[in-house]
Amino acid sequence: MPSEDKRNAATVETRDKGVSERPVKRTKIEKTQPDVVSNNIAACFHQGLLDSDYRADLAKKYAASKPYLHCKIEKLINDDLLRKVRTEIIENLHFSLKETDIYKVHQTGDLANLDGLSREELDKLSNLFRLRNALYSKDFRQFLSDVTGCGPLSGKNMDMSINTYAEGCHLICHDDVIGTRRVSFILYLPDPEQPWLPEYGGALELYPVEKKGTPSNIPSVIIPPAWNQFVMFTVQPGHSFHTVAEVVPEGKPRLSISGWFHFPMEGEEGYVKDRVLDQEAAPSSLQQLSEKDTIDSFIEYATPPEEEALEGLTEEDLHALGEFLNPKYLDFATLRQISETFVDQSSIQIEDFLNKTVYDEVVKATLEADKEDGFLEVKLPAHDTGIRGDWHICGPPHRQRFMELIASGVTTGPESASPVSQDLTSALFSSFQRALFNTQAFRNWLSLVTQCTLRAYRGRARRFRPGLDYTLATSNTRGQVLLDVTLCLATNGKIQKDNGKATKELWSSDEAGGYECYMAPHDEEEDAAVYKSGGDDGALLTASAGSNVLTMPRRTTQAVASYVDTDPHPEWREREIIKRGRFRQNDIWHTKNTMPATHSTEEDPSTAAHLLFLVLVWDETSWGRDKGVTYSIDTYLNMILNTGYPTAKISFGFLVGNLNHFYTVRRTVVDFVKQHNIHKASILWKQENEADIIDRKQRHEHTLQRQRRRNLGKLRTYLQTSVFDVEDAVVWMDADVVEMPEGIIQKMVGSGKDIITSRCTRGHNPDYDLNAWQGPRRIPTPEGLEKFKEGKGFSFGPTNDTLHMKDFMTQPRTMQNPNPTKAPEFVPLTSVGGTILYMMGDAVREGVNFPGYFAVGTHWDTKEGWDGVETEGTCYIARALNYECWGMPDVAVRHSLF
Repeated sequence: MPSEDKRNAATVETRDKGVSERPVKRTKIEKTQPDVVSNNIAACFHQGLLDSDYRADLAKKYAASKPYLHCKIEKLINDDLLRKVRTEIIENLHFSLKETDIYKVHQTGDLANLDGLSREELDKLSNLFRLRNALYSKDFRQFLSDVTGCGPLSGKNMDMSINTYAEGCHLICHDDVIGTRRVSFILYLPDPEQPWLPEYGGALELYPVEKKGTPSNIPSVIIPPAWNQFVMFTVQPGHSFHTVAEVVPEGKPRLSISGWFHFPMEGEEGYVKDRVLDQEAAPSSLQQLSEKDTIDSFIEYATPPEEEALEGLTEEDLHALGEFLNPKYLDFATLRQISETFVDQSSIQIEDFLNKTVYDEVVKATLEADKEDGFLEVKLPAHDTGIRGDWHICGPPHRQRFMELIASGVTTGPESASPVSQDLTSALFSSFQRALFNTQAFRNWLSLVTQCTLRAYRGRARRFRPGLDYTLATSNTRGQVLLDVTLCLATNGKIQKDNGKATKELWSSDEAGGYECYMAPHDEEEDAAVYKSGGDDGALLTASAGSNVLTMPRRTTQAVASYVDTDPHPEWREREIIKRGRFRQNDIWHTKNTMPATHSTEEDPSTAAHLLFLVLVWDETSWGRDKGVTYSIDTYLNMILNTGYPTAKISFGFLVGNLNHFYTVRRTVVDFVKQHNIHKASILWKQENEADIIDRKQRHEHTLQRQRRRNLGKLRTYLQTSVFDVEDAVVWMDADVVEMPEGIIQKMVGSGKDIITSRCTRGHNPDYDLNAWQGPRRIPTPEGLEKFKEGKGFSFGPTNDTLHMKDFMTQPRTMQNPNPTKAPEFVPLTSVGGTILYMMGDAVREGVNFPGYFAVGTHWDTKEGWDGVETEGTCYIARALNYECWGMPDVAVRHSLF
């Protein structure tokens, strides 16, 4: 079960409606269910399950189980109830794909959120609700405590979800240790009419440990799924290692309910403050991934770096490299182009790296080995597949698993002890290491291409077997700046045709896995319960697998080679990691379609303009929430999509303050741009000073408005000037705007007006954005001005003559006013709000922006003024440049409640 699947909010989403929100950092379920009488609880379970004799017998088997405490119950739930539960799940629940380096699974939200559903929604899931309450009932928790001997378990801290492992889904080795988890469980719900066959995959695999905290490379217990089967085990740091094998066939989803029982919470029986599980226990798998690795140390080159290597290659270098490299990569003009690209981007992928003679030899040898190992068929291989010659399994599997080429006579564990005849791939890849990667000639070639002086190296040859192998992200750089050099030789026996074109397309799509991902290290002070969530993957660079492709990134980051699905065939890689110099960070990122941005000549003026949508975001909370609903960047993007405005004339600009959320925004936007033919998206990460950050809950406090609006003005101008290009207009829209009326964008564009805002509602408030107004603002009296000069402040705000948007809107029909006057479509404004704001491109080009300073009434030798900051200042600047500001009082966007 995904032990890392944590979000800032978890949801249960029904197919037809509704998302119920609940914090993932569980403290308690605010709405707990009353105790159900024992006979009703017993009726939920298989007959005789809770009997004392069965309980005692199961406890004996549990205590004697290997490789760690676990048991399997063939039939747990009343069959009729479980069939109804399965039907409710299939017909009513929505599954979301969750994918990180450790798992790929389709999952619902936390079933604790069932408490927050409406009665109508809960009626559709009544049997699932009954099952959930039975599993966390006092009677069943006592049954678990008696069987496992683990003591009292919490009834408040419900922690379970429904998972579907479809084709290609899997879960990599880990020990489930996070927070207060005590017992892990899985209740299997595959099709009861079609027994699950072992060759389908999806089995739970339990691993013994070779030493404290280090699992074996091969599992000792394999438990295939079965209808109504229940498996549970005690969560033990550095000991309860397990995996879920990949599901192989299409159309055979492995459906299950899985979760954890936790230690009691404060106020529950058995609660112990500051509980320590086991002082002698090994670190958990999650802790170990955060520690520095213990891979081989670097080997110093025999000679110091030479400055001449940065300028060219010697005749000896060219001769030695010519035995392996494609001749074009020994041409100085080509190398200069490669070098310019690398210096500019800090990474490069070079195709057709080996010359044809050498590459053909590689393809022949690797495909022969793949055929011998059965990798030309789509099936789940045995864990010891591929051990031959000098190839051995390299683990441990909670960090990595792949085949590694190790010189004859050197072993990595018991699986390599039996003699196996030497094979061609062993000799071939050994020659790559010895005669190419480890040579002075290749060092000189790298220095020329990267313009870096290289001092030391380490390397390994790896084979990634489909359905078995991977590496996980670990903090393995020890603070050093490195140059990764990876020669990838991924092939596919079924489609190795057409000069490898089909194979190239397979790997470049990343759908088969096998890509290398370079990630920003996580915050060491992050809560373990939210570390590495599926939504914030932190990817800085993804290098797709390929055949005969050399990848070279500079890095100080974590590197992970993704899991390889069973359908493709193994990757063979030579890898060299080399110490080097500086690392350059960029804080702006772009994605762009190939269609150029042009000024339209269409007849319809309402869709003629190329628009740039701009938004400021701090983190995932910036998108807002309502009662029972949490919004996200997907909400924002789809809202704009649903306006019907031509997507090819839409560009986006995001300024994100939180680095982790920057990665989430980037990943989501990339997919959105590709899927909907968006012209361009630019995403900036700008880390704010601590003094400028205001908690979202405090953002409306009057005493903080000067600071808040100064900062908003600065950030708006920064984003606008950074990404505005050839677009015809800019549309600012706050991240927590969650609804837009139909046609609002087209109406703004088609009006021909310079600067436009609309009314904004929030809950029952018809006019939430009070920065949009017409008329005078309060001016300090002479006495107040003196206090202002002394820095004693001034209470700025509207006068009694100031009109806001609600004052212009059409009033509702009443008995006293049966025929209200309809509001004008547009009204002139003195100041605009920024909730939604349309600005013509020419106004932006001529200097209309967002002052970060209270400019009106400024005494430059003393204090800043009392007005003219942010969007208020926008209108002041606009009027000075002969542009006008307008409001749409009868058209309103909706702001989230929170």
